[in-house]
Amino acid sequence: MKKKILFLCVCAFAISISSCKKKNDEVVDKPLTLSPLTVEQQKTSLEDNGIALATKMEELENSDAMSAIGSFVQSMQNMNSQPQLVKAFSGLKSNVSSDPQKTVTKFYSQLSTAVANNESLWGTWIYSSVNNTFEKESSSTDKKATFKFPTKNSTSNNATLNIVYVESNLRVPGEATKLPQSLTLTINVGSKEVLNCQNSVSFNSDLTPSSLKETLKIDKFNWTFNYTSDTKNIEEKSSLMFDKDVLFKFEFTTSGNFALYDIVSQVESMNSYSQNKSIIANTGAIYVQVMNVGIYGSIKDIKTFLSKIVILDLDSKYLDSKSEYSSITEMVNLLNSNIVAYAYFVDKKEKIADLEFYVGEEEYVEMIYDYKTNNYTEITKTNKTPKARLLMSDKSKQDIEAFIATGFEKLHNKISSMTADTTNLVVNN
Repeated sequence: MKKKILFLCVCAFAISISSCKKKNDEVVDKPLTLSPLTVEQQKTSLEDNGIALATKMEELENSDAMSAIGSFVQSMQNMNSQPQLVKAFSGLKSNVSSDPQKTVTKFYSQLSTAVANNESLWGTWIYSSVNNTFEKESSSTDKKATFKFPTKNSTSNNATLNIVYVESNLRVPGEATKLPQSLTLTINVGSKEVLNCQNSVSFNSDLTPSSLKETLKIDKFNWTFNYTSDTKNIEEKSSLMFDKDVLFKFEFTTSGNFALYDIVSQVESMNSYSQNKSIIANTGAIYVQVMNVGIYGSIKDIKTFLSKIVILDLDSKYLDSKSEYSSITEMVNLLNSNIVAYAYFVDKKEKIADLEFYVGEEEYVEMIYDYKTNNYTEITKTNKTPKARLLMSDKSKQDIEAFIATGFEKLHNKISSMTADTTNLVVNN
């Protein structure tokens, strides 16, 4: 039963830590025209969508910026004093293909770690082809660092990487280090800027971030990440665009009680067995887009929804199998009546499928100790559990795992090929 409650809470959290009904050009929270395509035709369209995205990401991997980053990482191999910097750029190079949606946030997280309290970093560094490492030409007190290095097949230091770090006047109580204000990074090959990163952050009075903006531009590829919060509302928007075309988009806003003290108090209250548990978020919905496919989800009333789940959990701890089935059925009905989630083709505003919950079964292995043989015996059992499936536009019902298991062979092959190419690219650079 605990696994079932965890499943429900994950469903609730995934959508609730999301957005209220927000005004968005892509978000459609009203009835859509059903797609006239068959299930197999929809699979083909989805696969083509994925292959088009993979092809774009290949173009990114072969960009001048990625080549320059590979050269920079290679030039840093014998420079043991800046391991975190090497880690940040190595991570950027790999995340572009393995996790493009979170590339910018992961990169800034690692880059911030590399520059924080790192006074030895600041200054001008020149790559020496004689010693095969960077040598520090001069120091800086302004938290600025410049690296000059050669790109692949170049005999001169034709590339320049600049880092500028600005601290705010704020400090965490009891700490000497100031909180960050902005972080800027650029890479130029010759006179051409091939990469530009910008990061800025501001804080609420309780020192939680009130706004965070991160951007990464490589050729026509643009990542943006924007986060704003106060004690009542949180909003997050992130996207990856190629020129004006959407490759990825993720957005949410949520309303509730987000004051730091109140969050701590409410989380602590969750350790009790009281049915009147505090719920931090009140309303929420979520929007995700991958190329031409949009996914939308919302919960009507998070507080009531989660409170009912808690009650079902408390009432079903010691139920027999028949009563447990009834309890799971109640949970499924609760999910279907409160959660709206569907996928659709963005360009034609045609629905692909709705998400529907049902009472399913799962197998698990239980180890039974036999006192006579002094050994454990594995016994496979089944129990009832809430599961999700797709209600397609043609009214057929498709198990999610079964739906994606077949019909996407070309996409699987494309991704496998990209993975192999990326490994070779990293090795060769």
